[in-house]
Amino acid sequence: MRLAVFSNFGVCALLLGPVHLWAQTPTTALAQRLTEGEVVARFMAHDPRVRALDARIEAVRAIHAERALWPNPAVSFSRESVSNADDTFLLARQEVPMSGRRRQLRTAGRIAVEAAQADARFQTMQAQAHLRIAYTTLLLAQEQEAALRNGIDALHALVAVLRAREEGGEGSSYDRIRGARAVLDLEADLAAAAAARTQAQGQLAAYLGPQTIPVTLVAADPLAPVRSASSVDTVIQEALSNRGDYQTTQLSIAQFDAEREAATRLRVPTPTLTGGLKRSDARGISASGYQFSLDIAVPLFGRGQAATALASAQRAQAEAEAESWRGRIESEVRAAHSTLAIHEERAARYRLAAAEIAEPLARIGRVAYEEGELGILELLDSDRQALDARLRILELAAAARRAAIDLDRAIGREFRP
Repeated sequence: MRLAVFSNFGVCALLLGPVHLWAQTPTTALAQRLTEGEVVARFMAHDPRVRALDARIEAVRAIHAERALWPNPAVSFSRESVSNADDTFLLARQEVPMSGRRRQLRTAGRIAVEAAQADARFQTMQAQAHLRIAYTTLLLAQEQEAALRNGIDALHALVAVLRAREEGGEGSSYDRIRGARAVLDLEADLAAAAAARTQAQGQLAAYLGPQTIPVTLVAADPLAPVRSASSVDTVIQEALSNRGDYQTTQLSIAQFDAEREAATRLRVPTPTLTGGLKRSDARGISASGYQFSLDIAVPLFGRGQAATALASAQRAQAEAEAESWRGRIESEVRAAHSTLAIHEERAARYRLAAAEIAEPLARIGRVAYEEGELGILELLDSDRQALDARLRILELAAAARRAAIDLDRAIGREFRP
């Protein structure tokens, strides 16, 4: 029977437990621990992409406001001289739209602004989903790095005991060297995990502004299991109510209805009023009076036919796009809902199986090694399987979290910090 070597190696039993150690970096003192909500709030407050979407809404508002303005008046000054008679005119001319076209244009403009706002919400939600996935990637890399550090610390403790036994003549050099070899493998895995964390920090920093130092970012949320979604029919209805791309096409239908109605009003004659002052000088005698005229533009040739046809074609296009988006959204939501359910079930099943298999296997391996029934290779293999199980649990939890984010994206559910 071997002497017990696990008095300082009990940390191995924690390989399947929660990991709370953050990866150590040279910038620990400058670390910015941010929750997912804080990251999204910073993005919404400072990212230029959000400001660009707001500016685009204002541009649409300005364009349509210009279309609904009254025509500008025209002022003219003229002087006529014939023989000894001079006539001076000061006239103002104003087109008076009375067809109701401006009202329809105002309606179309208001709907166009609403469509731009819906599209901006959709674009913002898409950016939020990418940001949250980047946050999840950093969170997974941190947890993996911490789990590997725990495993390395446990192996260092084992190698120290094996070295002491070897120096006391009670152990073999092979056991110590094989333990040191296992440490090298985990250290290589740790270096890869650190590289993945650094890359994830860079991806997340891209959403937080140029003043953000990537290596200082630390994801503060736990990598906890996600909650199940509602029934698929419920989330489909929610998606049809929330999705900005679908709302944009529906609003476009109403906008082009108003545009078509405005085009039909071009058939109505438009009066123009002209009025002003007249002064006549003839043979030293001056007289003043006024001039007034009414002109009516008769829509004989241009009756808005082209504008009406354009609005009708645009409406038909918007209807087809709305139908297409509805089918695509329903398919996306169903797929995302099913994917989330699969990932949730996989994560829960593997977590339960690992607790029933991997941890008992590591405990049995330690006892068997102490009793001399197993060698160092079997011991290291059982503990490595326990560590692999921990890493696998983290990967499955992150996959479920990403699936939940993708479902939020498919539904059009905006994340509110």
